[in-house]
Amino acid sequence: MKMSCFSIFFVLFCLPAGSDAHSLYLSAEDGQLHAYYTENAPVSHAEVTVVDENGLVILQDKTNGEGLWLLPMHLTGSPRLIVVTTPDGHRAQIAWRKALEGTSQVFFDLLIVRLGFGILIIGGTTFLLKRFLKK
Repeated sequence: MKMSCFSIFFVLFCLPAGSDAHSLYLSAEDGQLHAYYTENAPVSHAEVTVVDENGLVILQDKTNGEGLWLLPMHLTGSPRLIVVTTPDGHRAQIAWRKALEGTSQVFFDLLIVRLGFGILIIGGTTFLLKRFLKK
């Protein structure tokens, strides 16, 4: 019985978490856009596309070797969105205004925090199931 409960929880919680182990994140500060993976590894040479309200491409460029891209201050048209696509197919976007104002890494972007919450959820669910299955 214990082994079957463990197997169910392993399949339901551990495998989907493993598929999200390599996400792309964007942050902006001081006129620079920073593209990085979950492990804070920079995304070098990712394609950066700036589009307007109609979805028309205003500018295309690439991040440098450290995953940084300087926001141009003078563009023709009114930029709305920055889309970053990595060479391995990941894609993320950020609003132009949000990039100009700057962002910061939030608490839940930290890998250790997400792992801790995952362990708490798995442990709590296991505890509750054990209590309900005993009755």
